[in-house]
Amino acid sequence: MRARPALAVAVAIALLPGPVMAQSRRAPGLADQEMAAQSGALGIVASLEGRPCPQLGDLDYVAGARDPAVLAQAAGRERASIDEVMATLRRVAQDQTIGEEGRGRLFALGSWQVVSSAGRLTLLRIAEQARVDPQMADGAPHPLAPLLELAGLLDQFRGSGISGAAAMAVGRIRNRLDQCRSGLARAVIEANEPAIRTALADARTTADVRAVGQRHRLAEDGAGLSVTGSYVQRLRTLAEAEAAQAADAARRASRNAPARLPAPAASAVSPAQLAAAQRFITASNKGNEAAALAELSEDIELRTPEGVFRGKAEVREAVRRQSASGRSGTMGPPQSDGARVFARGRVGAFSVVSDYEFNSANKINRIVIR
Repeated sequence: MRARPALAVAVAIALLPGPVMAQSRRAPGLADQEMAAQSGALGIVASLEGRPCPQLGDLDYVAGARDPAVLAQAAGRERASIDEVMATLRRVAQDQTIGEEGRGRLFALGSWQVVSSAGRLTLLRIAEQARVDPQMADGAPHPLAPLLELAGLLDQFRGSGISGAAAMAVGRIRNRLDQCRSGLARAVIEANEPAIRTALADARTTADVRAVGQRHRLAEDGAGLSVTGSYVQRLRTLAEAEAAQAADAARRASRNAPARLPAPAASAVSPAQLAAAQRFITASNKGNEAAALAELSEDIELRTPEGVFRGKAEVREAVRRQSASGRSGTMGPPQSDGARVFARGRVGAFSVVSDYEFNSANKINRIVIR
């Protein structure tokens, strides 16, 4: 078996050199410290990206740390280190005795320290989550809830005022976290598949089915799994039954009224959503960036095999990079199975399916490409 690159636990638990932020306001060699911090931080990010994501039950994702307490303590120290640097950056921002050049150097140095600790914190949290019991207990949070919480923290770090280049590096860490969490999440769904199928069979309303889907995050993490297909089918079956019951009740209530056409079957997809998807696909196929972006919400989330992109700016850049690489594709017309809107297409030699979700204004707020 090929050896996995491993980061020794001694390195994983090392605190960042926060005290350097409190040194003389004109400390000699500050530019050299900044360059060293940047190089070290980017090395940590690249190492995280280059490591295979762990599978459930992997006890050696961080070498030398089989004891869960060691991982937890190390992660706590990295989190505390980030808080310390952030607090120091806030003090620097308020200190009017520091010149602009010195302030810029200190902010850059602190920003790269945040990136280093964020990278190590992510590594440690992923290692912790690989050991989690995948079986979901009643009333307990999702087994991978700590990774969802970490994703929110990384977004906070990225928007906390650190330098632009450092914020982009945190974005790379966030993408790698999403990739590893996605693989672990699919394994959690598969481990709970018997219980999920039983819950779906026992569900008597569409609300019951949706509750099962939300609890197990089937829409978010289960794309392509057979149990997710069963979830969609069960939702559709009950939606049709509820629509028929509603139509029957309406007929009984209006027996003396003029005959009317029966109510159409309930559908989770509206004509307005299909029209928005059609406009988006048409504009995308024609390379009309402005028209395509007009159909997206400001908080759009694009999930692809290459990463997750949030907001119109990130989505625009991701599409431009793909076009520049010559890997652009085309999508066919949108379709609906009553529960979702999707389209089939091709990117190079690969067949792809795009799923579209919408907000209350019928703007596309989530696209999943698989």
